Parts: sequence; structure tokens; C-alpha cells
Amino acid sequence: MRKNPSWLALGLLTLAAPSAYAERAWYEKPQPDVAAPSTKLRKAVVQDITDDLPHRLGEQQKELKAQALQMRLEGRGQPGRVQKLANGKFVELELQRTDRIFVILVEYGTQIHPVFGNPATNPGGNIPGPLHNEIPAPDRSVDNTTIWQPNYDRAHFEKLYFDTTPGADSVANFYKAASSGRYTVSGTVSEWVKVPYNAARYGNNLCGSSSCSNSVWPLISDAIKAWTNAQLAAGKTPAEIKAYLDTFDTWDRYDHDGDGNFDEPDGYIDHFQIVHAGMGEEVGGGAQGPNAVWSHRWFAYSNGTGPDGIGPAYNQNGGTRFGTGIDKWVGDYTIQPENGGLGVFAHEYGHDLGLPDHYDTTNAADNGTGFWTIMSSGSYLNDGTTDIGSRPGDFFAWDKLQLGWLDYATTDAGLYSYHNLGPAEFTSANAKQALVVKLPGKPVLQPTTPPYEGQGMWQGGQGNNLDRVLEKTVKLPNKKPITFSFQTWFDIEEDWDYAYVALSVDGGPFVNLPSPVSRTTNPWGNNLGNGITGTSGGWIPLEFDLSAHAGKTVTLKIRYKTDAAEFNKGFLVDFVQLWAKNTYVFGDDGEWGHKWWDKSTFFVTDGTNTLYDNYYLAEWRQFRGYDEGLATGPYNYGFSADGLVDWAERYSYNPGLLITYWDTSQSNNNVSQHPGSGRILPVDSRPQPLQRSDGRYWSGRVQTHDATFGLEPSFPLSLKPNGFPRNEYPSQPAVPVFNDTNEFWSATQPYAGVKVPKTGTIIEVLSTNADQTVMEVQVRPVD
Repeated sequence: MRKNPSWLALGLLTLAAPSAYAERAWYEKPQPDVAAPSTKLRKAVVQDITDDLPHRLGEQQKELKAQALQMRLEGRGQPGRVQKLANGKFVELELQRTDRIFVILVEYGTQIHPVFGNPATNPGGNIPGPLHNEIPAPDRSVDNTTIWQPNYDRAHFEKLYFDTTPGADSVANFYKAASSGRYTVSGTVSEWVKVPYNAARYGNNLCGSSSCSNSVWPLISDAIKAWTNAQLAAGKTPAEIKAYLDTFDTWDRYDHDGDGNFDEPDGYIDHFQIVHAGMGEEVGGGAQGPNAVWSHRWFAYSNGTGPDGIGPAYNQNGGTRFGTGIDKWVGDYTIQPENGGLGVFAHEYGHDLGLPDHYDTTNAADNGTGFWTIMSSGSYLNDGTTDIGSRPGDFFAWDKLQLGWLDYATTDAGLYSYHNLGPAEFTSANAKQALVVKLPGKPVLQPTTPPYEGQGMWQGGQGNNLDRVLEKTVKLPNKKPITFSFQTWFDIEEDWDYAYVALSVDGGPFVNLPSPVSRTTNPWGNNLGNGITGTSGGWIPLEFDLSAHAGKTVTLKIRYKTDAAEFNKGFLVDFVQLWAKNTYVFGDDGEWGHKWWDKSTFFVTDGTNTLYDNYYLAEWRQFRGYDEGLATGPYNYGFSADGLVDWAERYSYNPGLLITYWDTSQSNNNVSQHPGSGRILPVDSRPQPLQRSDGRYWSGRVQTHDATFGLEPSFPLSLKPNGFPRNEYPSQPAVPVFNDTNEFWSATQPYAGVKVPKTGTIIEVLSTNADQTVMEVQVRPVD
């Protein structure tokens, strides 16, 4: 039986999933209507605040992109927008175009659902609506954080999304600036349409999560049908509606046909968004409270349970259809509230483009990413006046790298090099936006078994949605016998995950080769033919006779592929050899890294530790463009004890060289689960934690306000802990040198800092020019 997420294991769900879904990943299973009594339910929701919700295609794409970026940074990838991977799949690495967004404005009806609207089990579930323009005006004498205006009409959202007037704060302008002109958006916003039920039917948390698939997915379905009915009532024919929707389907997001052409329809709207009436649950939910929808990104009915079937006939991946005779579907979507600011709209769209959250999504800790990126608290930056979230900050350099928007230099740790960096906010003619420092592989404890021989071997990894390969093309001698052999040790989730040995002859299709341990059975539909699964019980030899292909060019592929849920220790390979009669053709024992393979996404391991790629990224953050908000927008709620629950003071982050540590052994930034470690975390140049007047320590977002390295002293800081006297922190001296043999994490405040590897790497700010357009940086080893 597969593992359930923690909130299932705690007994918060009381209804079992149907057996047909028993072996799916949790996010592919139908969710029950009711999880637990409200006292336990509210606690569960507090522990689940992610707004980037997983689905099968999205998780697979993340793995593909990670492999492609690794290849590109190592100089093994192809240049350009699309990268072909060793497993034959394709992934986009550069977005350079104008995409179209289809937005529907949705207000709620008066129908009350018998389960979700029952006030006995869901307090407030029977409140009708809301309609748009019902959010009460805030009292600005006590509220300087709520975004509000009297009229949220279609024109407002057209400007918020698509206004390209210079200086206008819109999604289009934000992404044009973030991409240095490479990318922007256009599209359409509908008039307000009404769905049948009140907000509680769609936004409740009764499944034990802040977003429940059996609630929010019907909102997508009801919204597009309401829009379609309005079009039909206006005299449009199904054919005319379909033709219009076709203009929003020009991108094959997941390359459904595997041809590497992403510029073709796939049957789904490319970028679909809903704006719902009322406030979002992420800011309290207003009158609806926990029954308001939490802003998020997801894929509707990705488990195939939608009311209209399982997707277009040629690309059946779930979703919901616009209407009978209108064969256009919504799968990927984002949803935001009526009074959402540019920050939440641009943040959710970042998820739509594939970016993850950088905050700790367990809600149990606040890491150091803080206001440094829009994919964390930077989405709530502002101009320091009447609200938060109206003008977000920029991305991390890491975010821009994922989207192909980063103009960067690379260097290796241990070498001497000099680099000119320009402002991180845009590309420069004579300087780079960022510097990527490639570090020695990070050893991570993942015990399996000792190598068959020597000190190293190959491992396919440990994780879900893996598709890893070792691939080599060779010209076989015209002599026989020819044997390809290796030693293998495996512990693979039986009948669910598989390893394969495949052969391509003269550029033909790959064929999975049979072996004494391969299987032809396929109980769960995951075996691609002659798959290896289960356990080996120790090192065993595998040998394949290639004599029939003497004189030909062949490509040999060793492949390890896992599904979306549960995994074992994996598939190990050692002592690889190719012989033709008495001639040694090729061999590898895992001792020398990737150099002997044409394509390789396996890891090197010694049986105890697996080596993972890791990097430092350095970027010069300034108060330019959307990063002006770093000077005016960081905020602190310190007055609720005085009755001012919606009042926040502002403070400033410090400009300078921001260094982040990218650790590919980590899949998130949840420092509550792994203190000091995360996927991408900033290095704090002044790591000594700041203590408050109540004896506690400030959260991560405050601790990293002066994280940057540079030639200038830090700004003084004045902040008030809630219910306690104000703290005054004086300016600190400049810190021009990052030396990773020093400590940048403290057990005193374990969530704010980052544990960097001790590689003996120094990154030093040498100078900046008068107009602050060029910073000279040196990378060198510690003497």
C-alpha cells in the first residue's frame, strides 16, 4: 500500500478512495467531501498553504526541466529554446513570445450545497454570494494593507492584466520588465458571469486542505459553462465560439505528441484564469472567511473525473470542456480574488509558467527568501502607502534562469575569475545579470549497497516521476561475438517502477532488450516492455549479445523510470563493458563522472552518498524597476495588540550582491522540515540573528533584509514586535567578501539562514562604477 500525505495518515480523511484510484499519487485521487470535525480541520488547513498544486504532467515537466538545465549548465545541452533529453523527450527552456490569457470574471450564486453549505458542519456555509463590488471599504485610519477600490469592473481587470502604457502596473508590463523584453502577455477579460452556488460550495476546506479538488474544480467547470451560455444567449453559434477559443490554444504545453514542436494546439486553453468575487482566503477571506477560495494554480480534473470526460480525443489528460459541440478544454488554470493586487496575479502566473513557491509551504516556518522574490513574500511588496501587494518585486535570478530570461556568466569553484555584473533587474550591454558558480557535487546520504568494484557506481536516483538514462552511441567492430554487459543491483517498487536496457540500430527506434530478470507482465500498465522491477538480492551480472549488429552503429541506453507515488532505493549500475571478440570497445565503472557517456542523467554514488549538483548564484539587486518596492514595501505587523490588526509598518531591504545557494538535492524550501537546507535560499552576509525586545528572534524575512554583500554599510532598522517595545538596530559595516568556509546558519534561528557547502570558495565585490551600472566581482579559492 502506498503512503498517504501526512494529513491522511493523521486520520483527517474518513472516506476511503475508490479502489481504482488506490495506487495513484495523492493529488490524482478524488477527495472526499468531509474530512473531520472543524476543530481538527482548521488545524489541518493551517499546515497546508501551498498555492502551486501538483498534477502528473506538471510534476513530470519539472523533472524534465531540471535535467535539461543541468545539461545546459554543464555544456552538454543544445542552444536554443527547446532541449532534447536523453530519454527522447523535449522541454522548453526559453520563453520568448507574447502569450494570450483567457480570463473569466466570476461571481457567486444563491444555491446552497447540501454538504458544503451545511452550517452544522461548515460554519458560514449557507451565506449566499458574494457578488462583485461587495467588499466593504477599509477604514484607512486603521488599515494600510487592504487593497480596495469602489468598482471592480471589466475595464479594471483589462488594465491590470494587459495595460502596456509605460509605467502602468500590469501583468503585461511586469513580465516584459522581468524578461528584459523577451516575454509579455495579451488576451481578453470577460464580463462578470454568475455560477450557480455560493462561495462555500467552491472554497470550503472540508477535505482537510486549503484547496479541495471536489470543490474548486467544479468552479472551473461551472464558470466556463456560464460564460459559454452567455455567448450562446448573445447569438453566437458553437462553431463561432470554438473558433474564438482556438485563438487561445496555440501552445502544446506538455508536447503531447512528443515531436518537440510546442507551437501547435493541444486541445486546451493555453493560459486560463478566473477572478472570483470577494476576497481570497489567503488574506482572511473577508465575509466568507475559510469558505473563500484560496488563490492557486492547478490542473482541473487531472485525475479524469470531470463531468465532460477525460479531455480532447487526441490528448486525454483530464480537464473540463466549454460545452456540448465546443471541443475546447480547460486543464491548467490559476485563480485570484476580486481585490487581488498585481502581486498575486503575477505570482500565480509565475506558477502557470512552471515556477514553484519559494516560501515554506508548511506554514510552520518563515525562511530567508522573504521579499527577495515575487515567488515568496515579494508578491506583497508595495509603494509604502495604502496597501500591500499592489506592486510586487522582481524574481530571483534562479527564477529567470528557469524561464530562459537570465543573461549569466558561469565559472567553476576553485578557479580565479573576474566578472562584471550589471543590475539584476534587466540585461546590460557590457555586463551580465548574474553569475553562476558551479560547485563540486554535494554528497547526500542515500545508502544502498557498496559498489561492485572501485569507489563509484551509477544510480538512477531516488524519487517520483524520474526518467533517467545512461546513453552511448558506438560503431561496433565487424567481428563476433559482441557482448554488452554490466553489474546491477536494484530495489525497485515492484510492478510500478521499472528499469530498462534498450538498443537502437543505425538511428532506428529503441527496443527494450530481454534479460533473465526482465518481465513481460504488466499488472498496472507501467511496464514499457521487458522491464526490470522488484529486488535483485545483491549484485548480479546482465549480458546482452549484440553480434547480430556487427559493423553497425548502435546506441545503448540504460533507463530508470518511476511513477508518481512511492519509490524504493532504485537501480544501480557498475562495471559496464562492451567487447567485440577480444577487442575492448567501451567501458565505465562510475569513477569518472559523465565524460564517457553521450547522454547521462544518472547520479554517481559510492553506495552511501549520492552526488547532487549545486551552485551559487550571484546577482546585483538595486532599487530599480519593480525592485523599487524593496525600498518601500517590506512590512511588519506589530500593532494588533493595540487593536490595529490591519496596520503594518514598512522598512527597507538593502541593495547589493545577493548570493543564493541552489541545492538540487532539495525539492522545496520547507526549512521547517530541513532547517538550513532548501532548493534555493539566500546567503545572509550578516548571519547573526536579530533578537526582539520580547526575547524571541525575528522571522526569516526580517533576518535577510541586509543579506547582500557589497561596499556599503547596511541601513539602520527600526521594528516593533507586536505587544512589546520597539527595537532599534544600528547600521552594520559593509561585507564585501563571501567565504563559504564561514557559517551562514545559526541554530539560534534555524529557519533564516542556509547551510552552505565548505568548498573553499570566495566571491568578493571589488568595485562599482559611479552610475551603479557595473559591479566588478572576483571568484577565487580560499588561500
